[in-house]
Amino acid sequence: MATMRISAARVNLGDNRLEQAMIQDSAYKVVDKGSISNATVTFDYTGGSVQTWTSTGSTVTIATSNWPPTGHTGVLLLIGTNAGAYTLTMPTVSWIKPDGTTTTTFATYLAANTGRTALQSSGVDQILLWSRDAGTTIYGKLV
Repeated sequence: MATMRISAARVNLGDNRLEQAMIQDSAYKVVDKGSISNATVTFDYTGGSVQTWTSTGSTVTIATSNWPPTGHTGVLLLIGTNAGAYTLTMPTVSWIKPDGTTTTTFATYLAANTGRTALQSSGVDQILLWSRDAGTTIYGKLV
């Protein structure tokens, strides 16, 4: 059995399983990447599963890193403010359309959604990404 480290504010299980746990009053850490202008912003899965950014310049490129190993599902909720005001470039994502099929083209995905053909130029969008093979295949939905 692996060693478990406990400190006043943190328990590190060292990627070991927690079984038959009753969890009450839990929360997800939110990582704010700040204002992004003409740059690439990398959302590191190990940093937190909810991450935000604000688009402030002509091109924002999204990248992801450090997904859990194959056989484990990692989920990232990306919250973008004004993401549609500028050019947004996403990594290769298998976007799940309403009919269950996928496309790797974000514009095709948006066109397939009822009433939603673009990200908000003034407002907040939430994008859910997940992978179960260490980031080789990333799935996504606009939520």
